[in-house]
Amino acid sequence: MADGITHARHAKRAATLITAGAIAVATVQPVALGLAVGAWGAVLVGPDYDLHVNVDQKQMVWRYNKVLGTLWGWYWKPYDWLNGHRGRSHNIPAGTFDRFVLLHWLPVLASCYLAPSLWLPLFWLMVFVGQCCVDAVHLWLDGFM
Repeated sequence: MADGITHARHAKRAATLITAGAIAVATVQPVALGLAVGAWGAVLVGPDYDLHVNVDQKQMVWRYNKVLGTLWGWYWKPYDWLNGHRGRSHNIPAGTFDRFVLLHWLPVLASCYLAPSLWLPLFWLMVFVGQCCVDAVHLWLDGFM
């Protein structure tokens, strides 16, 4: 089992590699940028959000802005209460989907309302896949894969 610092370091490396690949592919298919969005979303909100303590990812928002960080912590508190550590949260695709919905529900609704397009479902699928990839690195470090 890796510690939080190791998880964060590997998540950022994976997100950087996914972003580089997405940018390269985006010249042909711009929807691929969703992979980068999902990867960095997983860096912000990872499987360890089910811990009852402040993990590095939660504190990242708090260090940016203390009020926003406090509100962010309360927003994720029900997720923390409903998931035992290394339970559903450490499962792909179920745990990743839970965090995907909690993290992206507002942008998904806004994009469907403001810019409806046939490409939107594919973009949001790419976001989910990018998030799954970074979560897979986390689970690999925990010995689940």
